Amino acid sequence: MPLDPKRIRVICEKNISHLFRVIGGSGRDSITVNGCASADGKMLPPYVIYAAMNLRSSWMENGQQECRYTVSDKGWMDSTCFLDWFEKLFVPSIPKERPVVLIFDGHKSHISVPLIQSAVKNNIILLKLPPNSTHSLQPLDVGVYGPLKTAWEKILISFARQNLGAALTKELFPSLLNKLWTSGCLSEANIKSGFARCGIFPLNPNAVPRSLYESSEIFDRPTPTDTSKVPVGVSQSNITGPSSSETTGPSSSASTPESSRPVTPSSSSSSIKDYFL
Repeated sequence: MPLDPKRIRVICEKNISHLFRVIGGSGRDSITVNGCASADGKMLPPYVIYAAMNLRSSWMENGQQECRYTVSDKGWMDSTCFLDWFEKLFVPSIPKERPVVLIFDGHKSHISVPLIQSAVKNNIILLKLPPNSTHSLQPLDVGVYGPLKTAWEKILISFARQNLGAALTKELFPSLLNKLWTSGCLSEANIKSGFARCGIFPLNPNAVPRSLYESSEIFDRPTPTDTSKVPVGVSQSNITGPSSSETTGPSSSASTPESSRPVTPSSSSSSIKDYFL
């Protein structure tokens, strides 16, 4: 989460194209906050990751109840932090009934062997979304994080106005995060709307158009005469004659017979089913 407001309205004279304001710090600092919600509209406590080597007690004061704090080199989520979140916050927060399905994006920092072993032990099914699909298939991205970002922006603007030139430090962050978590942007209605719009709950396979997540098709195209402009689906090995770095004009060499054969997807091509654990 950014610590500096991006949008702010001010009163100024006409014909002024550039306005400046004084802020504390570099304006580039950020803190990772991992959120998780259930299909019945309940939001789990936040998981905060600071960029530091050691965690100070002052960075956890006046924050959200049951919130968990940790640190990483750059303040980003990694496999160690995700496993800690899974075992120390997620598992204790969910009902005792099993199995439970955990849907999450496919970033590499979320997957590790210890995580899978812990999920099997706790009878939790891991469902990893395909890459670049969270804007359509991730309930929090679809229904929650938009209002959350708007509310956070307002909190940052209010803080900047009340503390001119002051930096939002790690000591102050928990209290502002608590204000965000109780602001109403994480309402039950927003969470349920996100799950419904993704077609997860209630189950609706037609909620998301298939064109948004199905695999791209590969079409057969004529082999070009210029080897420097090989289209998608035609490999460089199918082109004979001098390489593009050696020729100064279009190649006159004929292509091999193999290049005229239809190009079909490889049997190892990924499909959406490959992304589910």
